[in-house]
Amino acid sequence: MRQPLLSIYSTGNEVLAPGTAFEPGKVYDANGPMLAGLFAPLGASISYGGILPDRREAVLEALNEAAQKCDLLITSGGASIGEEDHVIAALKASGALTLWQLAIKPGRPMGVGKLGSCLCFALPGNPVAVMVCALLYVWPVARRLAGEPWIEPQRLFFPAGFEIGSRKQGRREFFRGWLERDGERVMARKYPRDGSGLISSLRAASGLIEVPENVKAIREGDSVALIPFSDFGILASGSL
Repeated sequence: MRQPLLSIYSTGNEVLAPGTAFEPGKVYDANGPMLAGLFAPLGASISYGGILPDRREAVLEALNEAAQKCDLLITSGGASIGEEDHVIAALKASGALTLWQLAIKPGRPMGVGKLGSCLCFALPGNPVAVMVCALLYVWPVARRLAGEPWIEPQRLFFPAGFEIGSRKQGRREFFRGWLERDGERVMARKYPRDGSGLISSLRAASGLIEVPENVKAIREGDSVALIPFSDFGILASGSL
């Protein structure tokens, strides 16, 4: 199996490296270490470039330098449409952005491009969105670069042990959930809060509950699909 070379960057002036002294108004970098851990089971050679500042020139320079050395470049943050979202702006300026914004939640701002021969994935900044995009879209590509066949994550269907009264159609949603016995049945339970910054939801879950674009509501007992984290080499805490 070929060993792909991955470069990972976090972005944002508000992001602190783990182990440094905390500063008011800032947050520790959860995305960089999480991404490195997600792709380690593939046997990839991983380079963590640290945290890029909110300066377009610095972002563009770092991305171009990394792209000369790696097969796959993954960033988190700077992927939306704000003035400080410099990753997307840098890829656009280089003519490297080929796809941007998906009809999914969380993870809509994700961008995909190519700098030279290096594939680039610009992921959102919130940790849940980062994990959803990394598992569903980046993981299969990294596997393919390693010489493995292309695979689609498996969907396991169970009755819902929760309800969603109404939801916006036209986008696919991924909730964090787990399986739980209810008498003779095994039910899919959903984490009670849905914010994409809630790392606790990832810690509690054993997979992603996928809700397609055309579903208007979910009643308890409806069949829902669960994509298990175990398929990605993740040992999850949520279990029967």
